[in-house]
Amino acid sequence: HGTTKEITWTIAKAANPVRVSAVEGLVYDATEKTLVAIVYNGIVEGDNTILAAATHVENSKQTNAGTYTVTWSVDATENYLANAGGTITVTIAKATQPRESP
Repeated sequence: HGTTKEITWTIAKAANPVRVSAVEGLVYDATEKTLVAIVYNGIVEGDNTILAAATHVENSKQTNAGTYTVTWSVDATENYLANAGGTITVTIAKATQPRESP
């Protein structure tokens, strides 16, 4: 009476939600600074660990005053597409020297 038919479903990978932005207002104080903030927006609960492992950031920690280029990308995972990323320029400003009192 009834006919059985096989159906195949394809679930597409989600767009990669990782966003990287420069930290602003950094000033030299002899301590190491993290130059970028990494945000995982719109992910399924629990996927932040998977995406964090797939995220690659180079040159993101510096101590001295200067301008630095940070490179980042994210590999594809089982459920998310890759993100080619890019580069971000970040500056650590020189410290202001205290004025001597007379």
